[in-house]
Amino acid sequence: MTVTRARVLAGAAAVALVVLCLLLLLNVARFAELAWLSASFPGQLDYGEGIVWQQAVLMLTPRLYGNVQNYPFLVFHYPPFYHLTVDALASSGVSWLAAGRVLSSLALACVSLCAGLFVWETAARSDGRRDISGQARLIAAVVTGLLVFSLDPMRYWGRLARVDLLASALEYLGLYLGLRALRHGGSLVPVGLVFVAAMFTKQTAIAGAMAIGLAALIHGRRDIWRAGLIAVGTGAGLFLALTWITDGGFFRHLVLYNVNRFKLSDVFVRLAAVGDENLHLAYVAIPSIALLILASRAILGGLKALPMGGLIILIVALVNIASLIGLGKSGAAANYIIPLVCASAILSGLLIAGTARQVGRPNGQPIWFLAVTAALIAQTAVLPASGENRLVSPAFRRDTMTLIGMIRDAPKPVLSDDMVLLMQAGKPIPWEPLIITELAATGVFDERKVIDMIAAHAFSFVIMNDTLANGFFSRDVNAALAAAYPRETMIGKKHLLLPREP
Repeated sequence: MTVTRARVLAGAAAVALVVLCLLLLLNVARFAELAWLSASFPGQLDYGEGIVWQQAVLMLTPRLYGNVQNYPFLVFHYPPFYHLTVDALASSGVSWLAAGRVLSSLALACVSLCAGLFVWETAARSDGRRDISGQARLIAAVVTGLLVFSLDPMRYWGRLARVDLLASALEYLGLYLGLRALRHGGSLVPVGLVFVAAMFTKQTAIAGAMAIGLAALIHGRRDIWRAGLIAVGTGAGLFLALTWITDGGFFRHLVLYNVNRFKLSDVFVRLAAVGDENLHLAYVAIPSIALLILASRAILGGLKALPMGGLIILIVALVNIASLIGLGKSGAAANYIIPLVCASAILSGLLIAGTARQVGRPNGQPIWFLAVTAALIAQTAVLPASGENRLVSPAFRRDTMTLIGMIRDAPKPVLSDDMVLLMQAGKPIPWEPLIITELAATGVFDERKVIDMIAAHAFSFVIMNDTLANGFFSRDVNAALAAAYPRETMIGKKHLLLPREP
């Protein structure tokens, strides 16, 4: 390559990098704006927010992981760490919903920071000598951190009162701390405890712990056994203690009530749907290339030939790819791919670091860095907006407050698939429609109990986001609702089912 051509390409690469960073910063600003609006929004942003709020209210009561056969028929889907953390934040005087959404936004920022630091650490020389490509490391780390805010589904889930982003933040904090410990001889014990916290936020957050453990074994770190025993002992102790305190409820709710119906074809259907909404060509192609490079190097030269960070993220990505089989579960959603997409940001950063090192070298190939940067620019520029009109709609807010007032004034409980409305009104959730429908279908719960309550007009009225054909209730429950609450009216976009006139 001629000197002139190399200079031209290097200059183009620098311009492309500036453009990319500006676009990524714009998306960070957009996310911050939406996170701020979401924190003050009184309505439901996601179906699962209300039930997580109800679980948190009951966390330190005898109803904790209680008997699902007794009214209210509630299932606790997750371990308690997220709920207790939000409870602590809400004790300062802010609403629980706002605290939960703010915590998720801060957790996304933590994922961004840890992903950038992971790439920074991975791209460093292991012999302690001066790294001639320190600028490339910095570029890759910054782009990685910023890129997290442009990836879905994190742009959406990062402002919900759900457990997923806190679990990811703890997992990626553990990955960064584990990488540091493995590269610099630090203790793995605190790393293991961070992973225990992640798993007690969401029980499926295991890929990071597996990756650090396997990497330590591959590189002959004997202290992994001590760290592993302490982590496993701590986790097992907490699990047994919670199971004993709840008379076996902790085990039943987290294990037995999570065995949903499974359909293999739904894995591909949901992947296709997730792809249409959330994934874009460069955001898939670039980490896929990085993953193939790492895998080929591992096959040809052995796992020890990989840089420590490359080995760790290779294991994380493979475990998370395998876990996509969970999309076949009834009720699975886009949050199932969050761990893999977080890993994809790091894989993208490693490819950026590798190509950025070529820029400015006498015999370098800046064309590859330019190609990667241009592809990211193209995808970031056409990224669909993540705005939500309901956050700033006076009519939507007015309708939400009207419904909250109606629920608060109702003489009886209210059944709703918008459970945030119930919590805002100070009314308990009778049951979560989807999970009770699932447990009834698998024979765990006798659906006759809810049908009898509906037939006895135990509820003042019923609120639904859609018609009775929305799939939240079974056919028998729908029939009972149609018979007991035959009148229908609308407030905003909500369907209200009312009993017959006296």
